Amino acid sequence: MRYRNKDKREINQFGQELGYAIWLGGPSLTYVKGILCQDGTRRIYHKTGEPDTYFSMPGYVTVKGNKVKGYLTTDGITGEYHFRVYVNEKNSYLITGIENNVTTLFKKTILASVDYF
Repeated sequence: MRYRNKDKREINQFGQELGYAIWLGGPSLTYVKGILCQDGTRRIYHKTGEPDTYFSMPGYVTVKGNKVKGYLTTDGITGEYHFRVYVNEKNSYLITGIENNVTTLFKKTILASVDYF
């Protein structure tokens, strides 16, 4: 699901461009340009769902043309927005650098257990 992000725009003190959708309950953050990822790179975050907790909001960033799923959170001290990867999702290795997540291990196990005649 793609959320509107051009109803309201602003730039925070960290230089991150924030995009909001205006809903009946007030503005909802749906876009962050310049979000800091775990690998130290700044990317564009897009919201994909409603937050399951107060501290995280599901979404994705794009790396080399591939969507990497994760969630938006903030630095508890400064309030800067950060993106954290769901490590067991497809393409998570593009940010974490670790290819041996659960999905990859499962595929290798299945391929190793197949008997060829």
